[in-house]
Amino acid sequence: MSLLTDSNLLPFRQYAPSEVLNIFALYGTGLNGQLVAIETGSQDPALSAGQYTTLPVASAYTNVTSYRYNNPRRVRPTAAGDTTFNTIGVTLHTTAVYDENGNLLSNMPYDQTLERGFVQTGFTVPVLARGLITLKSSQIIGTAFPGYAAVISTGGAGKFEAINPATASILGGLTTGAATYTGCQVVGKFISYSGSAFGGYAQILFDCAASV
Repeated sequence: MSLLTDSNLLPFRQYAPSEVLNIFALYGTGLNGQLVAIETGSQDPALSAGQYTTLPVASAYTNVTSYRYNNPRRVRPTAAGDTTFNTIGVTLHTTAVYDENGNLLSNMPYDQTLERGFVQTGFTVPVLARGLITLKSSQIIGTAFPGYAAVISTGGAGKFEAINPATASILGGLTTGAATYTGCQVVGKFISYSGSAFGGYAQILFDCAASV
């Protein structure tokens, strides 16, 4: 896995293992470092153990049935209108069908894909609910100056948005452009920012479990 092309997260991060949720799969595919919310639908605790499905991965072949593992408890990238109540954290692995070389992940040993930072589509992806992460600027809308609020973006699926808290009170709403954010959409704060150096990145101290 290439940290430059297959990852939104950079290596430096700090969190307790107890803050990682291992009960959801990502709806669809996507690079790590995505802010995710609980997908509408059945979230029966019994379903976290997963089940087998006939849904194909990559090519579907006529008259051939291939059962594959699938976790029906899902999360999806955050979108406009999401709040801290349904947003649960940041994905730590990339969910994909193929690796960076075009090889089908379902043909590889499961442990090998995990070691490289990939999760096969339909498999459980670790989601960090609280901690410190280093995230590429491409996953952040706005300029992430230290001390700015990190909010659930309305302008980009699964992205954080940087808002200057001095522009408005948290309770009265944080306003940027045409969008207004309320206190229940604030998920953390930016504590450092590289500017354009090394492609741009920022460190975020976030807590998606605060509203539980």
